[in-house]
Amino acid sequence: MICVGVLLAACGREAVPGAALPLQIERFRSASLTELDAEDVAAEAVDRTGLADVLDAAGFESAIRRSYSGIGPGIRRVEVLLLRFDSGSGAARYLEWQRSHVSDIIGNASVAPQHELVGIPVYVHLPDGCCPKEQVVALAAWRDGPYVARALVAGADADGPQTLELLAALRRGISTDA
Repeated sequence: MICVGVLLAACGREAVPGAALPLQIERFRSASLTELDAEDVAAEAVDRTGLADVLDAAGFESAIRRSYSGIGPGIRRVEVLLLRFDSGSGAARYLEWQRSHVSDIIGNASVAPQHELVGIPVYVHLPDGCCPKEQVVALAAWRDGPYVARALVAGADADGPQTLELLAALRRGISTDA
């Protein structure tokens, strides 16, 4: 079973007010918590300018990212990004972009139907053998009112059943004031 603790962000115009990200995940160490602006978020995509335009049009306000490192070889890294927009429709617009541009974030990926998370597609990138250290990467994103949460899981077992359990626990563990 995955246990999730919660860290509350401060209120006001700071990163994602009223929102909570998991402070810890069983079998993982919290590595960092970072506040992000639109430029930081856009830098994650292959087409930075395109994503920056989407964020601007969607009413992006702020984001926070928490990274975790695995303590075993199966899943090496988990990264959770929580973005706040000025409206639910803005969040939906970004989520639509995210789902149609998964390859911009994790490379060539496909939906893993056996890993669907209650209506939330889980995308999986499998190594193609070109890079010896390339890892399996899974990505899922969902919306709660004006918030979008995105979880990225990387490691040799990122396409296994433990990832689905981890994503479900993260979905339950991330709270918003929406």
